[in-house]
Amino acid sequence: MTLLSSARFTSSLDSQKEGYGIEGGEIFMLGCVSRVILPSKYRRDAFYVDIIPPILPGTVFRLINVHLDSLGDTLHYRAKQMEILGNVLHEPGCSGGIIAGDFNAISPEDDGLVDKNGLVDVWVALHGRADLDGATWGVGVERWDRLGQAGWTRLQ
Repeated sequence: MTLLSSARFTSSLDSQKEGYGIEGGEIFMLGCVSRVILPSKYRRDAFYVDIIPPILPGTVFRLINVHLDSLGDTLHYRAKQMEILGNVLHEPGCSGGIIAGDFNAISPEDDGLVDKNGLVDVWVALHGRADLDGATWGVGVERWDRLGQAGWTRLQ
């Protein structure tokens, strides 16, 4: 799970204290934290947190952490998991967000799951190509982890 620094984030209780919170322009407010139970061979789920940026208090961005099903016989689970997570980022009230973690993208069919669900592959957006060379750990040189986003038109 991604760690959020208390130096950059506050809770709604902290934001009610005078002189502290999102009105200062630097501290993001944490919204709801939720678990999404996914259809899964391996009992996988996703966790997400909503964050409210200091300069747009009516805006909610969602950070989703995942570990999708692995191995070749679970493509149908990964496809459904990505559909559900894409829908979570496109829910009313959510202005966009990021899905990050281990997508276990091990088959050629996995490569289309991000686009199919209305997301942008951040690697492709930043590097202009979808080749498999990327940072990963101990499983060879191919890209297994993914970062998909929705709601932002420009990546910086």
